Amino acid sequence: MKKFFFQKIETNAADWVNFSYFYDENTIEKKLIDFQTNSFSYNFAFVGTKIPKKLSYKVPFFRILYVMKGAIKLTLDRKRIPCNEGSFIIANPYTYILYQEQTENTEVLTLCFKNSFFSKNVIDSMRNYPLFYNFFQAALHSKFDKSNYLFFETPICEYRLFLVLQILMAVTNDDYNQALCESSFILLIARLHGVIDEFLNIRNTSMENHILVGDIIRYTRANFQNISLEKLSKIYYIHPNYLSALIRKETGMTFSEHITNIRMTRAIDFLLNTNLKIEDISHELGYSDKTYFYRSFKEVYQTSPSKYRKYAHKLEHN
Repeated sequence: MKKFFFQKIETNAADWVNFSYFYDENTIEKKLIDFQTNSFSYNFAFVGTKIPKKLSYKVPFFRILYVMKGAIKLTLDRKRIPCNEGSFIIANPYTYILYQEQTENTEVLTLCFKNSFFSKNVIDSMRNYPLFYNFFQAALHSKFDKSNYLFFETPICEYRLFLVLQILMAVTNDDYNQALCESSFILLIARLHGVIDEFLNIRNTSMENHILVGDIIRYTRANFQNISLEKLSKIYYIHPNYLSALIRKETGMTFSEHITNIRMTRAIDFLLNTNLKIEDISHELGYSDKTYFYRSFKEVYQTSPSKYRKYAHKLEHN
């Protein structure tokens, strides 16, 4: 039933969404110049089709490409990637994109977003989707000037993503208010977040390590009580082995050592600044077994928590 519903939407898409179809690179470049110089326009959408030569236009925008029909030969920077129906790319303004249609019926949806599209509301709404939040933040709010892109391979039956793209395309081209465009964009991000495990092609994705690692470290510091490498890998959609290597490179410690270091630092704070019992401190730090807390503490400080507290209080009153 789902497959039939999607096929029906795909067949009649142009009937109920006001697509802008462009058939040559000169037209596309002129429209993009108009978009760039229009200070009241923040995002722009079109469909390229029946274009005989390679498209190599450059734009200073975030771009989304979605192969609606057919197939293309895609080059992202210097990497060649074959793309078929359902291929989906998000690229930052520093990514060089070149593609050529491979079939007569090829249709490629392109969405462009100026930096000004990403209001505080849009950025804040992406905080629940860390992969995308960090992707956009890196290019928007730092001196970062390197190419980054995310590559998804979605099946033809992934009709929900197609529907969200249709909505975003419609509100972009029909001059709806900006709030509706922003909401549609967040809906798209939410949908992509839901299919990362299945459809994000890590091999064809380029994302600088430092974009993620800072946020990963901050997350572990805020959630050290019940975090594990497996949980963290699911949150950030990174293989546990690769995630562990990133943390070690950043901190000089293994994941386990990093978490223990955070817990021991907090343990000292509890011992010196609260009257909590040692057992309660152990619980607050996320240890299910207080014996393990005692052993970890002694390995780091060469004494027990209670002796550390007594000695510290004694020094304070001398």
